[in-house]
Amino acid sequence: GDEFVQQYCKEVKIILQAANDIERLANFSKLKPPFLKDGTTSAKIVRFSTDFRGQNIVGEYTLGIFGGYQAALVETKQGADCRSLIEATIGLFSKVSFIIGVGVAYGISRDKTKLGDVLISDKIACLN
Repeated sequence: GDEFVQQYCKEVKIILQAANDIERLANFSKLKPPFLKDGTTSAKIVRFSTDFRGQNIVGEYTLGIFGGYQAALVETKQGADCRSLIEATIGLFSKVSFIIGVGVAYGISRDKTKLGDVLISDKIACLN
């Protein structure tokens, strides 16, 4: 229920960000059901949405375990349009250590990268 979601959100360490259906499905397939208070796992992955009051932002989330860590998958748009949702998401999950954008890196030179490469940014810039 809502109490489980609120408590789980306080423990999430990783946010997985997906900008389209292909990325969302790829991330979703790697999630395992979340841990319960007693250390066992839930029978199913938990999905919920929230409206960030007064900000006209709606977040769609899937809670689960990713690589042994409590995680949340957030569904965003592509490009700079996702910034507000990511900022609001960081506030919702107060103990987040990593935000991982899993995808195909639109705009990255095909001459410099190949499918399967791990790209790590050295900075975050506002493109507005």
